[in-house]
Amino acid sequence: MLSYDNAVWKSRYPNERRIPGEARMETATPLDIELTVFEEHRQEWSRKNLGKFKVIRGDTILEEFFDEYAVAFRAGLAAFGPHKIFLVKQIWKTEPVYFIA
Repeated sequence: MLSYDNAVWKSRYPNERRIPGEARMETATPLDIELTVFEEHRQEWSRKNLGKFKVIRGDTILEEFFDEYAVAFRAGLAAFGPHKIFLVKQIWKTEPVYFIA
C-alpha cells in the first residue's frame, strides 16, 4: 500500500520509478500536501458544505465542517497543537479571484 507521500510523488512524476533510499531534491512548499488533499475532496465537500471551513494536517482531515474561520482554527489548535502547521480553508466550487487596484 502506498503512503500518501508516495502517492503525491507518483502524481508529480508518473513516468519515474522511485528507488528506496534515493535522495531527491524537491522544492516543497508549506501546506503542499494539505492543499492536494483539499483539492481531491473539493467537489464532494462543496455539494453540501459550500462556504464552510475544513481543517487539514498532512492527510489527516478533521471530520467537522465549521461555519466560522475562528472556530475551525481553534479546533485545529486543539487537535494538532500550537506548534504544528495545519490548513484552514473555506470550501468553494472554484477559488475566488480578488482584484486590488
